[in-house]
Amino acid sequence: MMTMLTENFSLAEMTGGMKPASLPRDVKDNLRFLCANYLEPLRDHCQKPIIVNSAYRTPDANKAAGGSPSSLHLEGLAADIRCATFYEACEVLNFFVARWLHHGIGFHEAYVSFNRSWWLHLAVRRNAADNQLRVRLDWRGRIYT
Repeated sequence: MMTMLTENFSLAEMTGGMKPASLPRDVKDNLRFLCANYLEPLRDHCQKPIIVNSAYRTPDANKAAGGSPSSLHLEGLAADIRCATFYEACEVLNFFVARWLHHGIGFHEAYVSFNRSWWLHLAVRRNAADNQLRVRLDWRGRIYT
C-alpha cells in the first residue's frame, strides 16, 4: 500500500522510493508540510500533475547530486520540480512569488535552472521568519539574481 503525504503526493515519490520506516519522523513531517502548503496548491493552480525530480535526499544522495552540505533537501524541505520549458519554469516561479506577495506564504529560495532540462528548485523553512526569499536563474552554470 502506498503511503500518501497529501492527496496527490506519495512518500515514495518524495523520497526516491525509500522505505517509510527508514525515514526520521521530522523528515516525514517536513515533506507533508512541503506538499500540503506548496506542491498541492501549485498542482491546483496548474490543473495538472506536478513531477518532482527530487525532494528528500540522504547525505550520500545529496553529495552525488552536487547539493550543498546545508541543503534543505536533507530535511525534506526542498523539491526540484520538472518543467517542460523555460516559460513553464518561470510560471511556476511566478506562482510562488505571487503567493508570497499576496498571501504571505514565503519560501527560502527558488530558482529556475537548466541542466539538460528545465526545472525549478524550491526550498522552504517552516518558520516564516527564516525565509530569505532568494530568487535566481541558473542557465548552464551562469547565475543571474
